[in-house]
This record gives sequence, C-alpha cells and structure tokens, in this order.
Amino acid sequence: TYFGQLVQETKKYQSTNQSFTIKLNTGFDLPINFGVDINVQSNKIISERIEVASAKALKTTFGYQLKVGNFYNGTSIDLYRMNNQNFNWVDSEIQYNPTKGSFKYRLVGKNLTDLRAFSNINVSEISTSNYSSSILGRYLLLSVSYSLR
Repeated sequence: TYFGQLVQETKKYQSTNQSFTIKLNTGFDLPINFGVDINVQSNKIISERIEVASAKALKTTFGYQLKVGNFYNGTSIDLYRMNNQNFNWVDSEIQYNPTKGSFKYRLVGKNLTDLRAFSNINVSEISTSNYSSSILGRYLLLSVSYSLR
C-alpha cells in the first residue's frame, strides 16, 4: 500500500466571533413592563492574513408585557440588520389562565410582519455561489394545556 500527498501544506485560518448585548427592562411589579434589547455581532474568517469572509449584525428589540387579571399579553418588535439588509418582525402572545381548573390557553404569533428571504453572494477565485433563505418562518400557534395536580 502506497500513500501520497499532493499538497504540502494546509492553509491555516482563524475565525473570530464577537457579540455584545445590552438589556434594559423596567422589571417592576406593575401590570405593564417595557424592555429594550440591543445585540451587536461581528464574525470574521481570516486565512493567510487575508479576510476571506465577514458578517455583521445588529438586532434591536422593543417589547412590553401586560398582565391584567387572568390575561397575559407580551409583544416584541425586532429590528434586525445583517450585511446591509434590513428585517423587521413582530412576535406576540396572548395567554389566558383561568383561576379554577387545570387548563391554560395560549395564542402565539411569530414573525407577523416580514417574510422576506435573506440572500447572500459568495465569490472566490474559482466559483460564485448565490443562496437565499428565510431568517424566520411565520406561524400562529394555538395551545391548550392541561396540568395534572
């Protein structure tokens, strides 16, 4: 059995991922509370001291939580920017917890405003590839749960 090596050296690469998050919430025991989240991400891949790929993202979330009696409502608005493309979506939840009984009822809506696809083009010395995908799907979920006590 003979083994051969065609390439003398594999190129070394370095991947750097950085993330920074700030969260501010009222957090008081009030019927309504507000919050703001800011998240900044930066990803880079360097090979042979040359940057071959990078991605930057900024996500800002504004939201509130409202609790009145047996009803709960939480809604968040996300403003998302990735590689110079903007995405905006709204998530909302309504929940009803009866005082008596073991049932809970929830209606959850995800990505109620934006269903655009994220597209990206990668160009190298030998090929060009173009892909697109949805960042977040859209759905409504009705949930009825029963608690055994």
